[in-house]
Formats: sequence, structure tokens, C-alpha cells
Amino acid sequence: MAAASGGGGAGSGAGDKHVSMELEYDDVTWERDRRGNPVMLGRGSFGIVYTGMLHSQPVAIKAEVL
Repeated sequence: MAAASGGGGAGSGAGDKHVSMELEYDDVTWERDRRGNPVMLGRGSFGIVYTGMLHSQPVAIKAEVL
């Protein structure tokens, strides 16, 4: 499974909205590079962020490292 997250950005105010949910792997159309690997946007100590599409909308998908 992967976690999808919306919101974020610089700063954290009272009006910020954060959405987090678990998705089935097949729910996402992963953007792929020339080798067929998912395109990675970033990596941190808690996971890797990939780019893809969900219901025809571009999304960033965080795959948590366990």
C-alpha cells in the first residue's frame, strides 16, 4: 500500500488542510521513467515520494519505509 497526502507546503497555519489516506497499489497510475521505474520526487527518513495519477488527477504518493 501507499499513502497519498495533500496539502503541505511552507508554514503551518490554523487554516491548513491535510489529507492522508491509504490506497491500493492498483488505484494509482504511476508515472514511469524510460526504464519503467516509478518516478521518484524525493526521499526522506520515513519514506519515498513518487508521482502519479489518481482518478485523472496528478498526485504525489508517499510510500512509507517500514
